[in-house]
Amino acid sequence: MTNNGEPGIEIAPLAWLLGTWRGWGAFSGGGVEHQVLIHDFTVTHDGGPYLIAVSTFYTASAPAGSIAADASAREGLAALTTEDVWGTETLYLRLRPDAIGGPAPHDIEGMLADPAGFTAALAGRASENVAALSATAIAATATAAPVTELERRYLLTDGELMWSAAMAAFGNELAPYLTVRLACTDHEEPTDV
Repeated sequence: MTNNGEPGIEIAPLAWLLGTWRGWGAFSGGGVEHQVLIHDFTVTHDGGPYLIAVSTFYTASAPAGSIAADASAREGLAALTTEDVWGTETLYLRLRPDAIGGPAPHDIEGMLADPAGFTAALAGRASENVAALSATAIAATATAAPVTELERRYLLTDGELMWSAAMAAFGNELAPYLTVRLACTDHEEPTDV
């Protein structure tokens, strides 16, 4: 971290992810039953050469009916009612040490921890507004869901952070299972969950 609290060169190429994000999306496929969700995603740094991304997913319902698939993060949130916490996860993300200071795209790596009983080591690439990662190793507790593959993709476009995930679990092949669309809420009044 630099003296003014800005991210240092070690994480500067990933700084576009920093912030407090909130939006909506859906779980669907990959052995997961379809569920509309609200997602809180906070990406910070503590001065180390990595980002810390904490996700909380809430089940949600749309009392006014369905939400258009292309609804913005704010439009989707306005149409939803929060129900219960569905899950959480924490991701540590960094540039590979040999990629620091080099040109984009940058090689990146991460560690994902899910309280459902598994962790994943991830590797991929990132550029100005996109990052894509795949699991290189997955470790699980004896009672965890049988996850065998994971992929993540993050994209900042038109001021919104969109991300998607694919998973192979429960004996199914790798398939998309999560898509979310988030708006940065750093300069908004907090809302109740």
